[in-house]
Amino acid sequence: MTLRWLAPLLIITAACGDPGPAAMPIDGPVVDAASDAPVVDAPACVPQMLLVGGQPVEPQGWAVVQSGMATLTLGADFTQLATATVGTAGAHLLLARAATIDPAQPFAISVELQVQAVAPHNPLDAAAAVLTGFSASFGTTAQRGQMLYLDPAQIGWADDSARFAAAVVDGAYHTVRLDYDGAGGLQVRLDGTLALTRAGVTPNDTLAIGDQSNEPNLESTVRIRAVVQHCL
Repeated sequence: MTLRWLAPLLIITAACGDPGPAAMPIDGPVVDAASDAPVVDAPACVPQMLLVGGQPVEPQGWAVVQSGMATLTLGADFTQLATATVGTAGAHLLLARAATIDPAQPFAISVELQVQAVAPHNPLDAAAAVLTGFSASFGTTAQRGQMLYLDPAQIGWADDSARFAAAVVDGAYHTVRLDYDGAGGLQVRLDGTLALTRAGVTPNDTLAIGDQSNEPNLESTVRIRAVVQHCL
């Protein structure tokens, strides 16, 4: 009798015994079974400051493009661009940052600025503008047509295809954000509100901000506090 019941007893004991190392809790980093390497989370994306107001612009990667009576001054926390007409000669002044945009990839860039004074734009000309494509020294016709202008009471595309009413010259700082989808679609938000959209945009690698016209009496004074490239 003892021998007859011994084999089933051994089988039951093996099935219900110690589960072995596979069920034990694991201390330390998780290991990728395929490579035996620890799995490390990717570092969180950090927005990049492209321009810090009040600091010299050239060490931050910006070039100054200007003609006529144009002045760039540094305040406590802002960079001021100002142009003036002398006689019949207008002026223009742009900050341009090359190697900033990849036209084939989505991007999001915001500009915090205060427009202290600006003359209303002309078609393809603007005294306060943001360009997502720029070729020295005034931009091509296509680049100027798709640039964003800021007038005293509205913003819009410089080819006059669309505009958005807004109190721009009101003594306050405003944030203009441009979101590009990598395939020609551009959205503009003003202080968080969707203001404009555009299809068929063709950026190049250069971002430019400032007075993009040397027309007489088409001048501005603009303070820039920050330019930020956001994570997507």
